[in-house]
Amino acid sequence: MGEPLPATALRLLEKGRDREAQAFLLPPQEGPLEAERLALLGFVEARRGNLQAYRALALEAAQRAQTPLTLYHLGLALPPKAGALALEEALHRFGGDAKGEARLHLALAIALERLGRPEALAHAALARLKDPSPWTILHHLRLELFFGTKPLPEVLEEAEPFLPHPFPGVRMLAGHTL
Repeated sequence: MGEPLPATALRLLEKGRDREAQAFLLPPQEGPLEAERLALLGFVEARRGNLQAYRALALEAAQRAQTPLTLYHLGLALPPKAGALALEEALHRFGGDAKGEARLHLALAIALERLGRPEALAHAALARLKDPSPWTILHHLRLELFFGTKPLPEVLEEAEPFLPHPFPGVRMLAGHTL
């Protein structure tokens, strides 16, 4: 048997191959896989700018099966207060790899930041610890500025090397942090 549907689709989406991921997600599945398929189809729609479709598909997916993946996408699709609750539940149910856990902590950190809650910093720190990628590092540094005690020169020193990063989104986040 091949790689599970969500893993294959996620791998394609991470590489920016949305069309291939969508084609892979077209055949209906059974049970929880169908719910995860709907959540990922919604994510493809969000990347195209159709946030209403994303929210609708994320809600339908979570109604069918509350898996960490469906709850993660529901958390991203909902406003911060409701989204944070869905993301907390996804974290509670998650039993996967460090990178997936980091993704959940980062999403929860962003939702909590939008609510002005200082525990956002702890989730950003956990995301950075689990997967020290440019995204987790920069989000953690940014939240240090809002809620932490790290001196500004240290934040600047850690963020500055990301300014010439090859990915425009990382460069933007580094600039925003600085």
